[in-house]
Amino acid sequence: MGQTNLTGKIPSTIGNLSVLRDFSVYFTNLHGSIPNEMGKLKTITRLDLTLNSLSGKVPSVLYNLSNIREISFTGNGLIGRLPPTLGDDFPLLRLGYFGLNDFTGGVPPTLSNTSGLLAIDFVGNKLEGTVPEGISRLQNLFYLGLGTNNLGSGEDNDLDFIGSLANLSSLRILSIESNNFGGLIPASIGNLSNKLEQLDLGSNKIYGNIPMELGNLVNLINLGIKNNKLSGDLPTSLGNLQMLGELDLSNNRLDGSIPLFFGNLSILNTLILNDNQLKGQIPSTLRYCSRLQSLSLHNNRLSGSIPGEILGGLYDLLTLKLYGNSFSGRFPKEVGNLDKLSMLDISKNKFSGELPNELGKCVMIEILKMGENNFSGNIPLSFSSLRTARVIDLSCNILTGNIPLELQALSNLQVLNLSFNQLEGEVPFKGPFANLSAIYLLDNKRLCGGLSQLGLPRCFKRQGRQLISTKAAIGIAVSLFVCLLFAVLLVYLLRRKGSNTTVLSIPSMKSGSFQRLTYKELSKATNEFSTRNLIGVGGFGLVYKGVLEEDKNLIAVKVMTLATPGAAKSFIAECKVLSRVRHRNLLQILSYCSGLDFKGNEFMALVFELMPNGNLDTWLHVSKNLKLTQRLEIAIDVASALDYLHHDSEPQVVHCDLKPSNVLLDSDMVAHVGDFGLAKLVQGTVADDTSKGQSSTFAVRGTVGYVPPEYGMGGNVSTQGDVYSYGILLLEMITGKRPTDVMFKDDINLHTLCSYAVSKSSPMEILDLHLVDQTDVKFNRKEIESIGEQILQESAVGMLEIGIACSAENPNERIDIRHALNALHKIKAKLFQFN
Repeated sequence: MGQTNLTGKIPSTIGNLSVLRDFSVYFTNLHGSIPNEMGKLKTITRLDLTLNSLSGKVPSVLYNLSNIREISFTGNGLIGRLPPTLGDDFPLLRLGYFGLNDFTGGVPPTLSNTSGLLAIDFVGNKLEGTVPEGISRLQNLFYLGLGTNNLGSGEDNDLDFIGSLANLSSLRILSIESNNFGGLIPASIGNLSNKLEQLDLGSNKIYGNIPMELGNLVNLINLGIKNNKLSGDLPTSLGNLQMLGELDLSNNRLDGSIPLFFGNLSILNTLILNDNQLKGQIPSTLRYCSRLQSLSLHNNRLSGSIPGEILGGLYDLLTLKLYGNSFSGRFPKEVGNLDKLSMLDISKNKFSGELPNELGKCVMIEILKMGENNFSGNIPLSFSSLRTARVIDLSCNILTGNIPLELQALSNLQVLNLSFNQLEGEVPFKGPFANLSAIYLLDNKRLCGGLSQLGLPRCFKRQGRQLISTKAAIGIAVSLFVCLLFAVLLVYLLRRKGSNTTVLSIPSMKSGSFQRLTYKELSKATNEFSTRNLIGVGGFGLVYKGVLEEDKNLIAVKVMTLATPGAAKSFIAECKVLSRVRHRNLLQILSYCSGLDFKGNEFMALVFELMPNGNLDTWLHVSKNLKLTQRLEIAIDVASALDYLHHDSEPQVVHCDLKPSNVLLDSDMVAHVGDFGLAKLVQGTVADDTSKGQSSTFAVRGTVGYVPPEYGMGGNVSTQGDVYSYGILLLEMITGKRPTDVMFKDDINLHTLCSYAVSKSSPMEILDLHLVDQTDVKFNRKEIESIGEQILQESAVGMLEIGIACSAENPNERIDIRHALNALHKIKAKLFQFN
């Protein structure tokens, strides 16, 4: 009776079915506890309770069902200690899934007595202790899942058990990530089965060198050891892993150079080596990795020039991140061969020469960041071909000449940063140049024209060598002088009036939680708000990264652009909301600042914890390498945040601007909802309008595509509005299509497209192709592999259905966010059983 609308509890009369052999009720809506009477089912061989809402302890009598061959408790709310006698209780067990519950205790040492065991999964519990060596006797085991627990002590010798797994000749998947395993990776890891395809040791406390013996695992497809403390060189033996598709060694302390052997890994798809201490040049042999789609080498100590032959050979490259190194010389023109490239970030290096004209051939590019280098010359006219570009950052270079008028055709451009160059001439005023929040032109002293709000001087047309009107120029100069004199007098009178007049009322931040910082402290933390520390721009301000001097914590400082209408009110709104809410999936505010800068100007800033992995929008539309499981985890994180804001926060909070760019990701890819500048506090049924005094459009303003239709018709702010935005976000995560995509017009939008596809039983046709490409579940039995692929498809479709239910046009027809969250948890449990 799996995958039905079955509800209620498991009846105690189930015990009367004395010859029952198979009881399968996975992915239904059962709740309550497991009845003791199930202990009477002496003939049962298969018990599948996956993805329900069962709770409480597993009755001890169930462990007397010695004929059990397949059992799954995955994805419930079960508690209690796993019995150490589990292997003796189920001597015939072949498939055992206990993941995604709250089981405690240790890995049962008696598992070694289940000689026919094929797969055992304890992922996502609270298990502690060590891994028993007796598991080495399970000759048929192909999957061992111990990830996301509390195993290990964080000390030396935690991984010694790996040597005992050498006898598991059928092992294909070994997952021990996100635990407390410490110490060195033992050399005995090279003795594991040569059939091993997936090995994940990430997010532990492992240190020391990567052992040469790892190169013996010649059939590895995925290898992940990220977020540890590995050091030393990359061993040359890794060049033996010619089946490797994904290698992630990011966020360690690896040094030395990038070895030549990467040229041997011809089917490598993803290479992630960022946030280490690698030095030297990029080896030219990397050009032989012709299937490479994602290359992340940022935040290392790499230097030298980029050989054109490398870029010329990586035809399938989608993402190239080289920022935060010391590369120099001209950037190779061969970049024009990368016609699939969607993200190029080479900022914060020492590149020089002219911007390559060939970049105009990269017509699929969405993010182009080349700031903080030494590029010179003009902006190429070919950049007008980058019609899909959303971000172009050429700031902090030595660019000269005019801004090409042809750039007005870039209709998708959301950020064009040309600040801190030597550009001159007239600023265009159409296309992206008509959006003040999209263009940044600071410190280009010879620019003129453009929208009047930019505050640039007028451009004077010339006739021969004479200005058309010298008298007009003199008149303008006199007028400006008079205005300046009046402004100085006005400022003097206002300051003389003193501080008794409070223009803005800032909500109190409890001193026990938020220490108010000074402008001086924030200026020092961000190196005087250096453009080199600029990491983001928004409608109401600029975001800088920094380091607090006192505790050395990495921070993000959001400095409000007070000249922008609504910026001050947005600051107050964020203060008002963030002073009241606490949740692991909300962006944590650390402090704030409201006062005057060194020049006596009003200054407002919010200080947050730094999110190293940026925002969801970039991962969906630029990197495009989020797996389905990662998208599901992020969807659950965001729904959890909304569930807290809507149901557990006092007072209730409505976010009002939920979208992918406001979903930030920490170092472990945990999602945090941020930007509460438009949020509303709800007392009873009345929204506390934090933007009081603003127009009604500000009160309901969000982002086109994510704003619920009732807001556009004057409807009140409500939690149902947030649910609509969440539904659109969820559909975007699965389809890879923005709600503002050019394909949507007339009565067709993202919601109707997905609804039609599901109703016509053709949802697979609208799934994000990158999502499908990265579903790489593999098992050693064909029938289980088929089941795994089916569950992947069912999971994606299930997420589509939830998104459709959340984004119904009528607010009364939308499901509650808590309902959506529960449904996502069920999908997760089902998916993780086979992933």
